[in-house]
Amino acid sequence: MAKALRADDAATQWGRGRAYDHWVQSLGLPVHEGYHIEDLRAVALGWWEERRCHAAFLKLTGQEGISEVRIGEIPAGQSTAPWRMALDELVYAVNGRGLTTVWAEGKPKKTFEWQKHSLFRIPRNHYCQLSNAQGGKPARLLHYNSLPLAMTLLPDPEFFFSSARFDADIMYGDEGG
Repeated sequence: MAKALRADDAATQWGRGRAYDHWVQSLGLPVHEGYHIEDLRAVALGWWEERRCHAAFLKLTGQEGISEVRIGEIPAGQSTAPWRMALDELVYAVNGRGLTTVWAEGKPKKTFEWQKHSLFRIPRNHYCQLSNAQGGKPARLLHYNSLPLAMTLLPDPEFFFSSARFDADIMYGDEGG
């Protein structure tokens, strides 16, 4: 008779969540764990050179292996480096004002404004650049996506950030072809 696996044995055997955790660890950014975050404006951050912003990951109890929550802070008057991801991402403006520019390869850029308490979506497979419109204060954003769950199915970070395939139909309709 086959031996039943305990949940932690199965997770170890199949690498559940491990690729995501290794990727996060490789970035060298702070990871805050617990049941809640008292004040998103006071979370300690580290510099994320690839994105040209300060950032930290939040691993809240109950979301492990399912969703990513991270804080990003854009320095006063600066912009992040353009980036893209194969998954949709929700962004909540904790404080500050700024602009988001989104585009797909060979398609026109679309820009919109945001401010404190704004909520917006960055569509999958699109480039994105976030800009802080305030010259005197940083802008802090909360990012939410399903990268940990996706990486349990395909444990290759390069697929999610460097895939050559784009699906522009999300923002450009049928003309994106």
